[in-house]
Amino acid sequence: MGKSSILAQWVIDNQCIAYFNVKKERDKASEFVENIIEQLNLRHNIKADFNDNRNEYSNLLLSALEKASQESKEKIVIVIDALDEVDPYSCQGANILFLSANLPKNVFIIMSERRDTPAQLSGKHLANESLSLLDSKYEADTNQDIRDYVRAKINKTETLRKQIEIIANSINEFIDVITEKSEKNFLYLRYMLPNIEEGVYQSITKLDSLPKGLQDYYEKHWERMGMMSSPLPKTKLYVIYHLSESYRAISREQVAKYIGETNITVQEILDEWLQFLHKQNIKDEICYKIYHQSFQDFLNRIDIIQAAGIDLKEINKQKTRILNKIWRNLRDSK
Repeated sequence: MGKSSILAQWVIDNQCIAYFNVKKERDKASEFVENIIEQLNLRHNIKADFNDNRNEYSNLLLSALEKASQESKEKIVIVIDALDEVDPYSCQGANILFLSANLPKNVFIIMSERRDTPAQLSGKHLANESLSLLDSKYEADTNQDIRDYVRAKINKTETLRKQIEIIANSINEFIDVITEKSEKNFLYLRYMLPNIEEGVYQSITKLDSLPKGLQDYYEKHWERMGMMSSPLPKTKLYVIYHLSESYRAISREQVAKYIGETNITVQEILDEWLQFLHKQNIKDEICYKIYHQSFQDFLNRIDIIQAAGIDLKEINKQKTRILNKIWRNLRDSK
């Protein structure tokens, strides 16, 4: 189970205040402050508002926390997920998300971030204690969680069980290998188990041929999708990289305009990549964005970009040209 899932369950169990950052939505610190103060207003009736000075977000947040602390007889716990996914330019030199360097009495904040992208925090009450889910002391528990998860999936799906019987000598052998291959990452299982169920790996002669870790999975899937074939599938590459370079979810029609392709062609490509995408309805229009930061990281790897023959500057120029054209048409129609 990933950090976001753990925090989400903890929030449900404890009914505390929470804020989950999403990088592809380009979360801003000001939005966090407004959201947290709104939750504090609802729970503690502190009558905080933004009418006086929206530029003083640090003071606004601290003031709201102090008022809530005075009103509440219980601890106030705020859960913040994915500090690394906050727009770093939205804090104006302050602590990330305008968090105060000194928290009021009985106010506690639980935060998560990726280990390789630590947020900058200062203050004696911030980042006072830390816990790494990758710490060796949790290894046995994590491995057991993975085993239990895989076994539950196998017991639930007869098709998956039959495919495993094709590639493994026993269910136990498969669980041992997939646990080791996952590198304690549940997202790996989210991708791999459906692929195995679909028969993607039924031609392998030994379990050791399965991808090891998420990045290896992405590489093998990238190759299997023909993304490094000759000639390069430029249309597919442009579709996926336009999604990668978009901060917000975008529609099939937008992508089609950016790359000069038909909606049908773009939709066929989106369907091929659906397991890596998140669909959402925005103003009655289906829009897409990259599902997880790890796939975004893979797409941004220099070796992958070079092998794909992609120029990210050109991708963004394509967008700019289309957006400028739309703006001119709107201007001329007035």
